[in-house]
Amino acid sequence: MTLRDGFPPQVSVTFDSFMSVAVPLQPEDTRRLSLTLRRYDGSFTVLRVTVPLAGAVKDLFTAVAVEARAVDPSAPALVPTSLVCAEVYGSKLHKLFSPQSKLELIHDSDVIVIWQVCARLDGICAL
Repeated sequence: MTLRDGFPPQVSVTFDSFMSVAVPLQPEDTRRLSLTLRRYDGSFTVLRVTVPLAGAVKDLFTAVAVEARAVDPSAPALVPTSLVCAEVYGSKLHKLFSPQSKLELIHDSDVIVIWQVCARLDGICAL
């Protein structure tokens, strides 16, 4: 860059080495989702969890179990296999997601609720 000053005549030459350096940006490989966790005992908690972009709903269940433990260590531990994920639209159940569903099906604006449908630690319960 060259700057010229009028009076007295001066020339200032500056070289910025970073003007011509191309820096590759890493694509995001995770995203944050906001959701509501409804426990078996009827309590609920709003959580923000980080999940992989290319993950499945079972990865979301694992992240919810970890985050729920971090938010309330005194609450019973969640078992990912005892959770059900759904999208709620207009106060109605709009869509259920299987554990194998891709997380790309869940949009940032979706209202997501995760229910704990079993209180047993082994994840097996008779409903």
